[in-house]
Amino acid sequence: MRKIALFVLLTFCALPVFSAEPAKRIGFGSDTSVSIEIGQSGDQPEVTIVETAKPILTEADKVVIRKFVGGEFDYSSGSNVTPITAGKAGIPEFEPVKEGRVKFSFIRIDPQGQAMLLIENGYGRGLIYRARMIIKGRSSPTDVCLVMPNRRGYEHWPHLIDEIQLSNFTFVDWNEGDKIPCA
Repeated sequence: MRKIALFVLLTFCALPVFSAEPAKRIGFGSDTSVSIEIGQSGDQPEVTIVETAKPILTEADKVVIRKFVGGEFDYSSGSNVTPITAGKAGIPEFEPVKEGRVKFSFIRIDPQGQAMLLIENGYGRGLIYRARMIIKGRSSPTDVCLVMPNRRGYEHWPHLIDEIQLSNFTFVDWNEGDKIPCA
């Protein structure tokens, strides 16, 4: 069962920069962070990978991961999204996300193979996207939820994932209090 928690917190990590051609889909294995910029080319989003590195976890990330592994968010599954606010439940305050970028950090969180995708949305609109899991060479879709504007989201899977593939990046209007859609 996949667990989800999105919460109001902000993070920035300095990473080495490189440039790439626009991409329609990005895929990467565990223990990798990928930062993208999303522009517009006509009516289609144009995604450019601008940074890759090993994930750098903040103290707040570590607290949230421990809460996932400890089962504190077991009720957050499917479209049952749990917003978590920094400063509550022992979660420390967070630094701002980097403006004008989306950063995905895919990590394996224990030897049994639990996986987590940390998403930082540095844009002023909600981000929706699609995800596919690659497990032992087989690809299957997985639900993911909107990432609120200028905030961070977490997606958790309590099983091994060898690679994650992300696509269909789209910005949508979203305001505080709106429902957080998952698909």
